[in-house]
Amino acid sequence: MKYPEGITHDLVDKASFHIANRANTRHGGVGVLECYENQEVTPDFVPCGYPEYNPVEQLFGWLKAYMKKKVNEYHDGSGWSREQMREVLLEAKSKVTYELVKGWYRNSFEHMHPGKMIPLYLRAQ
Repeated sequence: MKYPEGITHDLVDKASFHIANRANTRHGGVGVLECYENQEVTPDFVPCGYPEYNPVEQLFGWLKAYMKKKVNEYHDGSGWSREQMREVLLEAKSKVTYELVKGWYRNSFEHMHPGKMIPLYLRAQ
C-alpha cells in the first residue's frame, strides 16, 4: 500500500494484527510495522479505551447513524433481511468520501494532540 504524498503519521489502534508481524512474515510477506517503516510513516498508536481517538470508531458511529436513518425505507420493524443489510451497507460505502475520512482523522488527531498544529494533509480543503 502506498500512502498519499506528505503523510508522515498514521493513527493505529492496538488490534493484534496491527502490532504482530509474525502472521505476514511467516508466509514470506512483510509485517505491518515494516510496511510503515518502508513508507517512512510513523504509526501513532491510539490508547486503549478511547474510541474518540480512533478514526475507525468514528466511521462505525457514522455507519450506525446511516443505518438508523435508512431503517424505515427497508423494513417494517421485523428486522433486516441479509439482502437489505447488504444493500444499505453498499449504499453507505458509496457515501464515504475522502473528506469524511480526513475529518475523522483530524478529529482523532485533535483529541490525541490538543493544541498541536494539524498536519497539512488533514486540513479541510
